[in-house]
This record gives sequence, structure tokens and C-alpha cells, in this order.
Amino acid sequence: MALPFRNGADGYGRAANGTFAPGNKGGPGAGSYAHQVAAFRAALIGSVTTEDLVSVTHVLIEKARGGNLFAIRELYDRLLGKPDQAHKIVAAIGTNALTPDQVAEMLLAGRAELPPA
Repeated sequence: MALPFRNGADGYGRAANGTFAPGNKGGPGAGSYAHQVAAFRAALIGSVTTEDLVSVTHVLIEKARGGNLFAIRELYDRLLGKPDQAHKIVAAIGTNALTPDQVAEMLLAGRAELPPA
């Protein structure tokens, strides 16, 4: 089997050492999908204020109070975590590894580390 040519001349876009050759569209670079997503996230984070988040949260809470199942599920998922994480929280409380107040404090602080169940 012949070794690939430099600069992707073999049609596979690999250098002789097997790495992506310069100009290969599959290699790392400014035009990659991950870079685009990072730029979109940065723009979104830069345009949303704390007041916006509080306002949206109030809307979500009101919809949940009104019986909107999607809003209820979203609110619980954000507060308690997805079902697996929620089970770990309940287990941590049940084994006295954490008190309910400690769990509430962790959730409010945005920490998701839990002791092993």
C-alpha cells in the first residue's frame, strides 16, 4: 500500500504522516462546525441579560402553574435534573449523605456533583 502524498494529493487529504494536510476540509480550522456553534453560543450568551433569564423563568413557572405539561417537565428537569440525576438526589437524601437543604443549596449554586448513590 502506497503512503499518502503530502497536501492531500492522494485524494484523501492526509499528509505523509497520516495527519490532515493543509487545506483539508475535514481537519481543524476556523470554518469547522464546532467553531460555528461556539460563535453562536457566544453571541447568544452576549445578548441575554440576567433580567431576560429571570423574565423567561417567570413565564415558564406561570405556564407550569397553568398545567402546561411541557413547562412542568422542563421546570422539574432544570431544578431536579433528569430522572437519573433526580434518583441520585433522592438516594443521597435517603442515605443521609445530604440533607434537603444541602441539595437545594447545590441546585441554586448550579453544582451538579453528587455523592455516589
